[in-house]
Amino acid sequence: MFKQACIILILTLIACQGEHGQKQDDYRNYHRQMIIADQDIVNGRYQEALTVMDQVFRHYDFVFLRDYQIAAQIAVYIGKRPKAFEYLRAAIANGLTLPSIRKNKLLRQLQTDPAWQPLVKEYPALHRRYLQRLDMPMRNILKQLFKDDQKLAAENLKITGEKAQDDFLMRRFVPQSERQVKQIYELILQKGYPGEKRIGNTLWAWTILSHHNSISPAYVRQDKLYAALRPLLFKAIATGDLSPGDLAVIEDWRITVGSDHKERSYGYLNTLTIHDLPKADQLRQAIGLPSIKLRNQLVDVQKRTGIDFYLEGTMWVEGKIPVLKKIYATQ
Repeated sequence: MFKQACIILILTLIACQGEHGQKQDDYRNYHRQMIIADQDIVNGRYQEALTVMDQVFRHYDFVFLRDYQIAAQIAVYIGKRPKAFEYLRAAIANGLTLPSIRKNKLLRQLQTDPAWQPLVKEYPALHRRYLQRLDMPMRNILKQLFKDDQKLAAENLKITGEKAQDDFLMRRFVPQSERQVKQIYELILQKGYPGEKRIGNTLWAWTILSHHNSISPAYVRQDKLYAALRPLLFKAIATGDLSPGDLAVIEDWRITVGSDHKERSYGYLNTLTIHDLPKADQLRQAIGLPSIKLRNQLVDVQKRTGIDFYLEGTMWVEGKIPVLKKIYATQ
């Protein structure tokens, strides 16, 4: 299972605090409002969705980059280009790059607008604002932890034979992973979860914790380190330090591997049946993710409109999260 996690996570590597230091409301409400916007979107009420998102953007100093990107695309789609540029400026100040804008099907249409060149000229100043809000010492620590994680993950992929792999994991990977989880735990206690809000990166800590939770069923079941860290991750949802989608995948690895694939949770790693939906939706609702049905409806909207919703978990689930009537046993 760990080797599968390494392969998937390595293949995806094509890849704080509020700006004004003000105390923020519980980010669980932020995500509830975004789910309301999602419901408006799937019902074709795009302007209503933007109104909801605008209210959130005004209320919270820190806004997740994907939400600015989605809002900008919707604005382009319904012909509100001045609004789209407003969102893009805010997104660039939150880390969005010009190449990323140009790669997006809808956003690159703005390059023909008279407001595009002024935006390009303003880009360096906006990007500096983004860099200035990051905790660079914390970022550098996570970057090195991630490099160390990837080095051993790559070595693991070269090993053949179950016994040799198990020996490598216990002798080399487990000690390093435990050191890294302890470091992340201490960082969270001192400063907060090292994610998009604080270091401008969602991948590094998320990958380390996902790898830790995918070592083996026996290891995950007896692991005390993640058990101690876990409550801090749920608190990080409320403070806006950790996104619900990232937590869902970290937790899905723990639940799936720890149950030896018998238990189903968020829908990313273990195929759901219709009987699993109530539990899956309850787990998703608790951390601020849309229901399976609503998420899958967004996939339909994405195909129809070209709006990229940056749906969490898509590295394992292409398109809709499948839901079967029953799980058929394999021989």
